[in-house]
Amino acid sequence: MKVDIIGGGLSGLSTAISIKDHDPSIHVILHEKHSEIGQNRDARKCGEAHCIEYFSKKWTPPAEAIATEIHYGKIEAGKKTYVYKRQPGTAWILDRPKFITSLMEKAKENDVEFILNDRITDVTKLSSDVIVDASGCPSMIRKKLGLPHRYVSYGYQQTLTNCSAYEEKTLKIFFENNGGYYWIFPRHPETREVNLGIGLYLHNHVKLPALLEEFKKEHHITGTIDYSIGGFIPAGLQYPLRYKNIIFVGDAGVGTLPMNGQGIYRALMSGDIAGKYIAQQNLKGYVREIMREFIKMDIIGKTLVRWNSLLYHINPTLVLSSWNYYELFNEKLSFFQSGYHNIE
Repeated sequence: MKVDIIGGGLSGLSTAISIKDHDPSIHVILHEKHSEIGQNRDARKCGEAHCIEYFSKKWTPPAEAIATEIHYGKIEAGKKTYVYKRQPGTAWILDRPKFITSLMEKAKENDVEFILNDRITDVTKLSSDVIVDASGCPSMIRKKLGLPHRYVSYGYQQTLTNCSAYEEKTLKIFFENNGGYYWIFPRHPETREVNLGIGLYLHNHVKLPALLEEFKKEHHITGTIDYSIGGFIPAGLQYPLRYKNIIFVGDAGVGTLPMNGQGIYRALMSGDIAGKYIAQQNLKGYVREIMREFIKMDIIGKTLVRWNSLLYHINPTLVLSSWNYYELFNEKLSFFQSGYHNIE
């Protein structure tokens, strides 16, 4: 059996590793458009927050791939603040390029074949039994097949050193009345480095860098910009999850948590699940399990975003009330679907 994986990011690598864990005899070929895996610009296109969940501890990052551990999450919606506590050793801000590199090394140890500088845009050129689209968002494979991403937001992030907003081991998210959210994630303590970003669903014509600068002024945030990047954020499940012998993982398939853009956990989990069902030659099983795992939060998240869009056009101040009602509900679900618990 032969499997082609398009994309050498988190979901592509986790799929390759999972396939080999379940059946080492499967020939796995991973195609990467860049000349290197992990050490490219796409490797930093996210906030880098990662937590291990109930499904597996196998994706715990190695020490060299951890920028800092996270013990607290703070959510601000208007004048209300929610503080959550996380069990030590279960949540981190990653040095994402190093984490991706560690996954690549593990895949190589399992005899995954890598082809670099290989941009795949047409799957008809591949002759494998199964094709995995792990190319991210936007996926040229989906576009070529007439299956575009249907629900996306936009994000922009800066990495700041010597940042005045650095707070040790604390991840912060700010919900705003424009229907979007901002994040401040501590990265490297020794340089007081943070990832500061914005995700926005409404009014995508607004320039995100300008909005982020306004946010910095409002919160008196200073620091030296070391790195900046922006792009699409696929909000929630991107249907269909399977097309003939092609399955979609990571941002090309399961997307991010609609409420706050969380995607690393979902990318790894989708790859883990995909590998199991590819080894079983049961692609329909992949779709069923993904739906079981993600459909509840997908419905809640997309409904909330649509509701906030409606409220914005009625009265923008109502959006913050909506976020607060969500947080009250979220306390029962637990923060980020994981081991955070409200301590305020």
